[in-house]
Amino acid sequence: MTRRVGSQEIGFCQKQQDVPFDVFVNNLPQTILQCDVIRLFGGLKKTEKDTLEIADRLMRCLQSNKSGTQRDAFVTLVILLTSNKHVKIESILELIDKILVTDGNNTKGERRVVFAARIMVLGAIVRSQRLQSFPPQLFNRILMELISLGDKRTSLLTLSTPFISEFLAKLQPRQRKKLDLTSLEALLLKPAKNQGTVCRFKISLTVARYQYPMVIPVLHSMESVSATVLGVVRHSDSECLRNLFEYLVESKQSGTFWKKFSSGLGPYHFNLLNAAILAAIEVKTPLQDILLRKVVMPLVGLLRGSLGDAESAEKATKIFRYLLDWDPKTTKMSSKDRAKAIRIIFEEANLITEYRVLHPVFRRFLSFLDLEELDQVWAICEPRMTPECRSGNSTINFVTRLATVRNVSIETKLSIAKKFFGIGFSKEANQTLSVSDGDSEISPDILVLQKKLSGEGFETILKSTFETNFFKKLFSYVKSVAMGKVDGVSLEKPASDQDINNLKLITKLLQKMDDEVLKTCLRIYGIFTIVDTSFANTSLNILVPLCEKRLSVDGSERAVELTNFILSVIREDRIPFNYELMFGRLLLDKTVQADAVQLLIDLIDVDMDDMDADEEDEDDDASSIEEEDESELVSKLNPIGNGFQKFKNGNVAEGTESDEESIDMDEASEGELEQMDAVLSNVFSTKKRLKKESEMEIKVTIRGLNLIEMLLRRYRVMSDGAIPLMLVSPCLTLLLKASKGKRPDLEARVKDVVSKLNRTKKVMNADSFERTLVQNVLTDVEEILEKKHRKHIRTLIRGTVGMLHKCFLKDEKKMDSLTKSKKRQSQKAPDSLTKSKKRQSQEAPDSLTRSKKRQLRKAPDKVRSKRLRIE
Repeated sequence: MTRRVGSQEIGFCQKQQDVPFDVFVNNLPQTILQCDVIRLFGGLKKTEKDTLEIADRLMRCLQSNKSGTQRDAFVTLVILLTSNKHVKIESILELIDKILVTDGNNTKGERRVVFAARIMVLGAIVRSQRLQSFPPQLFNRILMELISLGDKRTSLLTLSTPFISEFLAKLQPRQRKKLDLTSLEALLLKPAKNQGTVCRFKISLTVARYQYPMVIPVLHSMESVSATVLGVVRHSDSECLRNLFEYLVESKQSGTFWKKFSSGLGPYHFNLLNAAILAAIEVKTPLQDILLRKVVMPLVGLLRGSLGDAESAEKATKIFRYLLDWDPKTTKMSSKDRAKAIRIIFEEANLITEYRVLHPVFRRFLSFLDLEELDQVWAICEPRMTPECRSGNSTINFVTRLATVRNVSIETKLSIAKKFFGIGFSKEANQTLSVSDGDSEISPDILVLQKKLSGEGFETILKSTFETNFFKKLFSYVKSVAMGKVDGVSLEKPASDQDINNLKLITKLLQKMDDEVLKTCLRIYGIFTIVDTSFANTSLNILVPLCEKRLSVDGSERAVELTNFILSVIREDRIPFNYELMFGRLLLDKTVQADAVQLLIDLIDVDMDDMDADEEDEDDDASSIEEEDESELVSKLNPIGNGFQKFKNGNVAEGTESDEESIDMDEASEGELEQMDAVLSNVFSTKKRLKKESEMEIKVTIRGLNLIEMLLRRYRVMSDGAIPLMLVSPCLTLLLKASKGKRPDLEARVKDVVSKLNRTKKVMNADSFERTLVQNVLTDVEEILEKKHRKHIRTLIRGTVGMLHKCFLKDEKKMDSLTKSKKRQSQKAPDSLTKSKKRQSQEAPDSLTRSKKRQLRKAPDKVRSKRLRIE
């Protein structure tokens, strides 16, 4: 909308959402760009008379009954007073007394509108960023008038409260000493109800934060503060809550407040509790002050949905994400406070019951706990791993995550593994799980589910570590149970004679061997011999002959044999141990040399055509493989077979065949139908098998890339220069093939490996390699680089070229391909362009340079006035 003042036209700010004006003032943006001022007042004369004329019109607009007109007039008045600092505030105050006045002829409603307009004009003065230049008598007058107008009515106090708080916050310490606080103190001491109490509470927080010398009754004790918050503060008033917790943190009274506040919480305070916690976390309130039993318990109820709706449960999830963020870099809690919080969270509130919802939060939380704290969590969880406990299944899932945390002790991990073994595989579990819960027996489905979860948890623990002492103790315990040497504990399914013989064979090998890596592998397979015989037998047949060789500790041959064993294991769908940790043990011994790396290269050097084929090509492959078998059966099926052949080849379309060519299934015999079903099942099973083999081949390739990445990450300085030279060609070839396929996971892993290869810092024996050998590898890479590739692929290949120059051709000429491309680009640039640029620089007038200098001199002032803070 626009209004005309003389011959000038004022454009008001665009209308916002039509909300009550007091809400708008509280949420008004504090910063307005200078471009808004230019857009509104760019064509106006910068004289005080014109500015006062505009202010006159704006003050009259503030008396409008339309909230949109009031809002636009207020914003425009703030911009006007901010951008025209030559206008004296005394003139504005005189204009207020001239225009916004009342007499006995006005009704109550009209007087209320005039009073509100006066408050808004005074608020515009407060937000014009000119308080610092006011004399003491002027800002005393502004404060007293705001207080006197607000004291007339609660709605007017609600409107003036943000301006009073902002006024008190902006004054400098020297100005505060000259401020007359008599009227303000009288306002705060005056009793009020509901909204009036909230307004006085907000002003009191500002007075306390900026240390004005006056008595504040509402902040005299934390009991009165908590009673005010619980009684009159709304959960939507985030600004009030944020100011409150800023004051509490600065005064170090947040702990006392939360104790009083949590004691007064009722069932109707859940939204307020959520808002209070979020505001407290935003201002970095210590977590130990918030983590109280009376605070956590209602949040758990909200999370379970029993005390609130889905939206409240989502808010509770967000709050726990903050409350359980114990990162030592951002959160400072003493060990005593952390132990108390753990007891509240896991023992009293039993938050583990919500593991299904909070498992990402728990995963991050457990990584921040130290060894003693993890032991404390396990001590709380262990008694609850029974079916009579309502959170038994959730506890099993949580404890599985707990056992795989890096900081957990071997004793705790061993205790968890024994517990899982007892529930999932021993008869002691059946005796415990048959306990009745009150008058009704526990459902058999719960027992089966707990046994399944315990078995999966036990297997997860075995795959999460490669600790020698852990597997030594666990194997001894499992073997004792299998042989009946543990009192009161026996296997649910007794071990067979073959299993006992395998255990005895493994025990003999362990006594004869000194290689701890092989001994750990033997113990793992010994445990799986009892838990899952079919799982262990395949790899055990490879491992036992390897152990019987009694490999020497001498290095390269041992590393080759163990690497070969690892590669044979990762070709299986299920792997019984963490092959990466086992390979990491070999890297720590520094025994992995070129012979072992060659085995890894052979693993990833596969034909990628089958991997990149789409489903349609796989269908064609599946049909071609069984083409001969199908043709025999089809020839026997006569009319049915001919129809099936047409259907398979896509020659039969619905509605196009004649009655003679159609397939009448009613005439077929049962034998013919069975033969037809066999053909169809053979085709689909072949297709499924090919797809599974393709997926497994990609999975094996990714596992091999994981091992190569571990090697490159460990050996940033290569002792054997043959390793990077061997890896260059197969890795780049696999990168190019993977980039053309439809497997982003494989492409991402190859990129990581090539990136790690390019970051090789140094090769110790680089001088021992012939220059021609390195040049041949470099030539192959540059030939690849000359072809068309995507940008990120070219970047990786260039990095490989740079690595070869840096590590092998140290002071030699840099990569020819890059220099050639740069020369080619420079040759393609026409001379006319360079000549035109020179001509332009020579013909540039002096006035242009003078204008640039003038702009540079004025630049700092423009930067300072680029944004105007309207507060």
